[in-house]
Amino acid sequence: MKEPGFKGVFFDLDGTLINSAPMIIKAIQVIFKKHHLGPISPDIIKNYAGMPPDSIFRVLAPEQKDLLLQETITLEKKYRDLAPAYPGIKDLIYWLSQLDIRLAVITSQAHQEMEQVKNAYSFSKWIDFWISCDDIQHPKPDPESILVTLDQLELQPDRVLFVGDTEYDIKAGKSAGVVTGGALWGGHNHQLMKDLNPDHLFLTPGEIRELFFP
Repeated sequence: MKEPGFKGVFFDLDGTLINSAPMIIKAIQVIFKKHHLGPISPDIIKNYAGMPPDSIFRVLAPEQKDLLLQETITLEKKYRDLAPAYPGIKDLIYWLSQLDIRLAVITSQAHQEMEQVKNAYSFSKWIDFWISCDDIQHPKPDPESILVTLDQLELQPDRVLFVGDTEYDIKAGKSAGVVTGGALWGGHNHQLMKDLNPDHLFLTPGEIRELFFP
């Protein structure tokens, strides 16, 4: 059996580790109805996937964006059961931790949202480092969050795999010089991910193991 020399695996969160879209859509639709902002379709909300959480409010309700974001975060806790971890994620993270691989979550969520996740999912106890969009100046697709994580875990970029499900993840990973992996298990546009030309494409979380023991 052969190891490729990876010392770290970094993950995006939404759409990669957890299927958070139904939860986010529900929360934002409730908020828009409450504040009489009109109906908003799931497709519009999905267009903001991978961006910081207040992005949709900055565009559609800029004067209320801070209030709407806080209310959305509160509702996400209420609807957390709509956002399960993807099948195989817990087993994968545990398996990697047993190989002494350093693990990190790099998310565009707000810090408060991220803290909710850390308390809600059992895989969290094996993650070495977490970073949110509030912890940096420039969120993905800027590489800053990845570079900070590399520094915190004292890892070289060519020894790290970064797995994400959006163009922001792949672009950030390429800019940071890490090995990029496209997560296809969340039901996103597979062709778009292929066009981004990540170093690896994974149909399931379990396929990541093949990089360590092909």
